[in-house]
Amino acid sequence: MFKAIIFNLFFSIAVFSQSGNLNVIYSANVYTDETMSTSHTELARMYDNALENAKFLTFTLEIANDESYFYVNPTDQKGMTDSERQSIYPFLRYSGPVYCINEKVYRSSSLSGNNVFVSKVMDTNWSIKTETKKIENYLCYKATGTLSLDNGNKKFDFPITAWFCPDLPFQHGPNGFGKLPGLILELHVRNAVFGATTITSKERRSVKPKNFEKATFITYEELVKSIREEMEGK
Repeated sequence: MFKAIIFNLFFSIAVFSQSGNLNVIYSANVYTDETMSTSHTELARMYDNALENAKFLTFTLEIANDESYFYVNPTDQKGMTDSERQSIYPFLRYSGPVYCINEKVYRSSSLSGNNVFVSKVMDTNWSIKTETKKIENYLCYKATGTLSLDNGNKKFDFPITAWFCPDLPFQHGPNGFGKLPGLILELHVRNAVFGATTITSKERRSVKPKNFEKATFITYEELVKSIREEMEGK
């Protein structure tokens, strides 16, 4: 029975004509994580700031058919300084604008340089569960997965939970996550949470950045290697 439900969800994606595009506003939150080490004074200060102030940030997901663009909105509800806002981003696993184009994720980051994008194939290792819940009157299904990161010294695995809505058949979500048979309305990555608060339709042809075809594309591993070499003075 459950296999039939999953088949029907993906079938609805295949036959749905995505002529209407969306704008989705997400709230953000960072919750206490007892496993996170805060012995470093500056890290502890940034962590406390994220716990208290992440809730004042909002993010926008622009969807244009099979493309999406996710970014932090330029103003917040508290009037934080740029440095206060930017110190929260790492705890949300947000490093800059994120584009999803042709099933690839492209992340723009100040660490990678101008018109340079860190690219990877969109993760699809979801496990869809039978559990459901209502989010803003939308029936959502639960999916779980794992985010694996390697900083060159150690590999870290973080749990992911996504709540997606088949009635909104767009295979996108916040911060580069997607490839589920419906829009992700709520996303949990470790102790960071994004939750949809507003969904509106807005016609657009594309969300690709200017000069995208002329951009430089590197892998996450190449970015880590470049940062390590810079730190070591090579």
